[in-house]
Amino acid sequence: MGIFRTRRTDYGMCIIDAESFNTLKKETFERFTHDLLGLGDVARDAEPIDAVCAVFDLAGFTQFSAQVDPHLALPEFMNSFLEWLFIAIRQSALRATRVEDVALFMPLPFYAKFMGDGVMFLWDTKRMKVSDINNVPPTLRDVCVRYAQELLPVVGRRVIEPSELSARWCGTWSSLVRW
Repeated sequence: MGIFRTRRTDYGMCIIDAESFNTLKKETFERFTHDLLGLGDVARDAEPIDAVCAVFDLAGFTQFSAQVDPHLALPEFMNSFLEWLFIAIRQSALRATRVEDVALFMPLPFYAKFMGDGVMFLWDTKRMKVSDINNVPPTLRDVCVRYAQELLPVVGRRVIEPSELSARWCGTWSSLVRW
């Protein structure tokens, strides 16, 4: 997860050799370990996974984030973008809604990683038919078109010059993943 959570009551002050120092409760101090990264046992053998990769990139994001008062525009834009992106991928994959389940043109990605100016998605090809894999590029294109038609006009009224969205289809490859 990467967040080291503490409480205000975990901290204090002390004086050592006439110099003031911050203090932290020992049990809180001991919790600061590599486990914060959420990687699990990195020494364990990796499991090879054949995957399809797609990256949704916010073009011109560096310029967008350099605007006046980015601390006001960026959180609002990124929250809207990330929420919209996952909904758009879900909707683009949806073929039909049934009573107990949904029919999909392709499986949903098993992994998503925020990269600061975009999001990378991975699909496990072991569970995908060739037609499922072939549905990924048109889905990416559909999401980018929908971004320009649906989200960009809305956020464009609230922030100055929001970024364009592009998608990169990275094909399939086998990668080593530790779970």
